[in-house]
Amino acid sequence: MDVPSGEIDRISALPDKLLHVILGHLGYAPPSPRRPSDFVGFVDWALAHRAADADMDSLKIEFTNKQQAPASPEKVSEWLRYAAQHVVHSVDIDIGYYYGHCSGRTEPTTDEQQAVVVEVPSHGKATSIFFVLPNHRFKLLPHDPAAAAAGARHEALTNLELFSLSFSSDGHELTDFVSSCCPRLRRLLVCGPKGLRRLTLRSDSLQDFSVSGATDLQTLDVATPNLRVFYMCLCFTYRKIYGNCDEYVDGTDDKLVRVVAPKLEEIVSMYNSRRMPADLDIHDLTTVRRLTDLYLDMHEKYHSSTDGVGFWLLENCPNVEHVDVRLGHMPRGSKLAGAAEEEELVDLTSEGKAPLGKVRSLVVRATGYLKHHFVASVSSLLVRCPQLTSLRVDIMQFCIKEATWGCFCEGVADKWDICGKVALESLEEMRMTGFGGTEEEMQLVRLLFDSSASSIKRMALVHASAANNKKAGVLPDVKDIDTIYHELMKIPCAHLGSWRLSKKTFTWTSDATS
Repeated sequence: MDVPSGEIDRISALPDKLLHVILGHLGYAPPSPRRPSDFVGFVDWALAHRAADADMDSLKIEFTNKQQAPASPEKVSEWLRYAAQHVVHSVDIDIGYYYGHCSGRTEPTTDEQQAVVVEVPSHGKATSIFFVLPNHRFKLLPHDPAAAAAGARHEALTNLELFSLSFSSDGHELTDFVSSCCPRLRRLLVCGPKGLRRLTLRSDSLQDFSVSGATDLQTLDVATPNLRVFYMCLCFTYRKIYGNCDEYVDGTDDKLVRVVAPKLEEIVSMYNSRRMPADLDIHDLTTVRRLTDLYLDMHEKYHSSTDGVGFWLLENCPNVEHVDVRLGHMPRGSKLAGAAEEEELVDLTSEGKAPLGKVRSLVVRATGYLKHHFVASVSSLLVRCPQLTSLRVDIMQFCIKEATWGCFCEGVADKWDICGKVALESLEEMRMTGFGGTEEEMQLVRLLFDSSASSIKRMALVHASAANNKKAGVLPDVKDIDTIYHELMKIPCAHLGSWRLSKKTFTWTSDATS
């Protein structure tokens, strides 16, 4: 390669894999050593000096410096065409920060005419594609006649991740791309899409589908015979388009979500702004074995009948074996004040409630509970899961709330009266993190020993200070490790085993196990 006099060409002879790494990390380097200094120009220069017919394993182009001038949409489209012709493994193009877009904290442009167009080829060789393209509208390039005649598609593509792209309101480009161009696609992730009001997915190969931050979404229709995992979070905010606060979606007449997936095994999150079971139409929940990251808005043993997708899934997935929930307490006004007439309080432990008899593993993440209400809320779940063999409780000490802020549950007299007894005769292992030795936490430990005395084999309590949070040691209710250790030694039933303290973790082991 010709270079200016006296300079050494250090690029052309590099292996493709090393070149890929250099391009991926170039944004962190100071500007001075770059040849040329302009990042977009450097990428073009580096790609242009490769053999025209040579394939490469992976291509990663990432803008990590906010001061860098963004690439033009024409340039991004050009890189995509190059990747379609040459990359055989992964394509990763990131021209902006996407975290804010996924959570809705930025100021995205959602109007179809305002977002610039990026042209995505209808065929390629890569097995994985990862795009972070804020304010770029997804447009599928028409088939090249020669490529179309040869039936060229993204035959090898199995993983597609799209962050912060804009779409037409009916999402037809994404629908067509998945159904027509990706015959082997197994995983699809769509995060922070803008302008996408309706999405229809049809795919025989798709196994894992995630959609989050779809604030404009009005309807989602998924029919995928081999789908195993379905994740949905922070979708449906009523608005017809982001920023037009006066326009809302009327979701009272039709289902917002329709899923036909006869092999569905795991449902994740389902947390969205509506949180209404009536919005969901998920066919045949009998195949579901895992419910993950469900949000439960609990008021001791109660929850609202109109605010509980998580509870609805618990009650309607009869064969679920693993449950992972986030336990919160969202303050609500009087049950009748401004509420729909059909809203009622539901007792999770009431007589006649069928046990969740196949649940073997339960994870409870206490992310926003009320002080002194923790045990009642956790106990309400445990009553329904008599066949548990494994339990994990993660406590976030900084999320403990001191007051109810006028919540309706202040006036409910029997909120601590659990109907039924906590009986965990199959429980073998229990782990609690964020443990501070508070009165409530010690009460829960005693409850677990009492309810599983004949079966429990191991219990591990990880002290709150193990999280390496500087404030953990100054929380008023968190006791020091020595004090907790001596209190644990006095718990009834604990004499059936022995406690050991190591690296801020209290571990109890049954004598029978030893």
